[in-house]
Amino acid sequence: MKDKLKIILLLIVFGFFAIGFVLASSADNVWGWAWSENIGWISFNCTNTNWCATSNYGVNIENSGYFSGYAWSENIGWISFNRAETGPPPTSPDYNPYLAKVDLETGKVSGWARALAYGDGWSGWIKLRGRTTEAVPKEYGVVIDKDSGEFSGWAWSDMVIGWISFNCKNQEVCETSDYKVKTSFAFLPSVSNLHDSWTPCADSLHPTLNWEYNDGTPDGYEVEIYSDSALSNLIYEYTATGAISTAHTANYDAGNCHLAEGENGFKNSPICDLEYGTTYWWRVKAKRTETGVWSDWSAPDSFTTYLHRWPSPNFKCSASSTGPWVDCSTLRPAVNEIIYFHNESEAFGGAITTSWYWDFGDGITSTLQNPSHFYSQPRNYSVILEVTDSNGYSCPTDPEDIKFRVTVKIPLPEWKEIPPFIWLKNFFASILENLGKIFS
Repeated sequence: MKDKLKIILLLIVFGFFAIGFVLASSADNVWGWAWSENIGWISFNCTNTNWCATSNYGVNIENSGYFSGYAWSENIGWISFNRAETGPPPTSPDYNPYLAKVDLETGKVSGWARALAYGDGWSGWIKLRGRTTEAVPKEYGVVIDKDSGEFSGWAWSDMVIGWISFNCKNQEVCETSDYKVKTSFAFLPSVSNLHDSWTPCADSLHPTLNWEYNDGTPDGYEVEIYSDSALSNLIYEYTATGAISTAHTANYDAGNCHLAEGENGFKNSPICDLEYGTTYWWRVKAKRTETGVWSDWSAPDSFTTYLHRWPSPNFKCSASSTGPWVDCSTLRPAVNEIIYFHNESEAFGGAITTSWYWDFGDGITSTLQNPSHFYSQPRNYSVILEVTDSNGYSCPTDPEDIKFRVTVKIPLPEWKEIPPFIWLKNFFASILENLGKIFS
């Protein structure tokens, strides 16, 4: 495969030491030459051979990344990337109705091309990515540099064609034959993996929309939200430009239709509100920083808002079972003194609160609606109440919220007050007793 001497001798025979590169026609964006040590040169565009007047052929990469068109070998004839002429490939990948595709994120080319047996030609498949059948298999394949548009790497057919090199660098012969295949295809950035996430107890109308960007750091996003799956009723659109610090994932606060003040740094005033219990469809596209080219719109995704606002847990405390109910932080109960907790949680949207879970912060819990509790050690405790409504929505209180803290103090020592007249009475009785002894 890398017999340099044999390659150089063949290059001399074919006389291609100085292959000129010219841009392909407007219809085909791939041009240049590949090399097979078995069949010689493969031309990817008629502009390579000045044949366009009589045979206007070429290979093209579509915006989706799929290949189409023809290459030419003077020894085996036409090589097609068109499935309508070649039929389905022998094995995967099967890009129906296409044969070959470049990954817009990695630049890796996979799939097939096929030599066409027109006349006395040879018909055989050419695999653009795969693994060898050696004892220790190795991966091979064709790759496109997304910045320069230059192909590199190897494809494989069978012993008729053998290995096909797409760049002189593969064989380290660029000083004697500077051949390569190139493309003017502008790799579009793309966004994928659309999904939504929620912080329901904070605000059940506000999903965070997430997506992944495939091409480094984007230079902007455009988001659209629709009220129908046909994407005909646009309720909000927003375009954000300028460098974004997040390279792969962006978050969009769709609750009131503005970009969240988060890691991507966007800010915008609320413009519209969403409705409870409603499904919305959304899509996003991104702009590539280096070229300013916008991606296509992503495939749409949907999210459905909750039926209603989630429950709001709340409670107050008292030293008496009948109240008055006050902020728990104002109580200073003694050790082993009973504290009464009064649930004041609220449910919404016609739901009712159906269960309560209390964590008193000392390892003791309760499922009563209005429990009582005492503490055996003097310190601060964070009391958490989690309530669930009749639709299964459940929210806890914030354990760091100071109004739900209870301070337990050490009780004062017990003592008994003795009225002062008792010791006076005893004092005078002692004096009288001593006087009696003197005068007796």
